[in-house]
Amino acid sequence: MRFQISIMLSILLLALIMACGDSTSPAGPVIPPLEGYFPIQVGSNWQYALSGTETDDDGDWTISGSETWNISGQSVHDEGFNVFQIDGNWTITHTEVGGSSSYTDNGSYTDYIYSDDDVVRFYDDLSATSYSVHLELPLAVGNTWEYWPDYPGFATISVQSLSASVTVPVGSFSECAHLSFDYGQAPDDYLNRYYSDGTGMISQIQHVDNGTTDVWTYEYKLTSYTP
Repeated sequence: MRFQISIMLSILLLALIMACGDSTSPAGPVIPPLEGYFPIQVGSNWQYALSGTETDDDGDWTISGSETWNISGQSVHDEGFNVFQIDGNWTITHTEVGGSSSYTDNGSYTDYIYSDDDVVRFYDDLSATSYSVHLELPLAVGNTWEYWPDYPGFATISVQSLSASVTVPVGSFSECAHLSFDYGQAPDDYLNRYYSDGTGMISQIQHVDNGTTDVWTYEYKLTSYTP
């Protein structure tokens, strides 16, 4: 009987601890379910390999590099809602085709993500009133939305498929969401993104053609993901 009472007290104590949590922790955004197309929690990390080609006034180049996204913390937007902080770091090396020239660029940035059951929005800073809409949920084939709502028609996203198969260095994925960007004022430009449920963006292919000599095509492929 004493043993049974001890077990019951332990279970009760554990339940109280789980219910109370850490009273000193700041209130944060509700963590989206990890089965989502953009699973976010502090510590989430995505690493991508970058490859492609570019033509400009100086010649033809091959592109290689990497980009890393890291969810580093939580903040409160000036308008009072909770956001996640995402830090990005990138490195790109340009190598001249048929020549000996090469150069490397690198940089970093910070954005703030608002996410709920209906939308994933990115803000440039905590006081920004404009934002980009990366996902409108739930995804359904044929759905469309404006990437920058303040600039309608500039970039319209449409859901092309929810059953795409994509292979990247980290593995093969099926049942992926394929989103395409339509740049109304730049008909030769395109961007395709592929998201896997529970992992996030696994691939991106972007082509930019300004109608003169500057043309480039980049592809991102997921090499590592830490939830």
